[in-house]
Amino acid sequence: MLPTISPSGDLVLHARLPFLRVLSMMPFATSELKSRYPEVPPDLPAKKLDPSAGLGLRLGDMVVAISPSDPSRTVCKRILGMPGDTVLVDPREGVLSDAAELLAAHFEAGAGAALPLLRMQSSRTVTVPPGHVWLTGDNLANSTDSRNYGPVPMALIKGRVIARCYPRPQWFAPALKKVRPAMDLAADQRAAAGTMEHYLA
Repeated sequence: MLPTISPSGDLVLHARLPFLRVLSMMPFATSELKSRYPEVPPDLPAKKLDPSAGLGLRLGDMVVAISPSDPSRTVCKRILGMPGDTVLVDPREGVLSDAAELLAAHFEAGAGAALPLLRMQSSRTVTVPPGHVWLTGDNLANSTDSRNYGPVPMALIKGRVIARCYPRPQWFAPALKKVRPAMDLAADQRAAAGTMEHYLA
């Protein structure tokens, strides 16, 4: 997770998932969720709308999880894909490792299917299956993450990192913010023409 967190010496504080479940059931969380989905009937429970299955996890959260490749280890990674999201496997190379390729093919085949042989063509994108997240380290050049072991079951996530305690104490933002939409076409045309209307609007 360099440069955000150093694997040697940094102490972090994380909120365990049962606490996140309670927070996600609070009225403010429910109203925020329903405001994102205004077409949903008001009597539908908020948990049904939440892709994180009521865990309160969101895109961009830094989480502590049990390592899928070595269950005796704990890893700290960032959520880059929620269930149903299509993610670019490796922005540097765009290829899956052998293990991730097998897992992705297995998820596509469905539960109970035998693991297929490796495909010759590597897929540049993976759709995260239900009940899973796509985890990556902040240091893409030197990180073992979902690019190596594929989508991670949410059951392996222990909690969300909320602060670095030592050294350089720092609180972390809850999640990535949505990017502001680009200017509309008329504003772009006014800006290209160099009119002052663009700056006054």
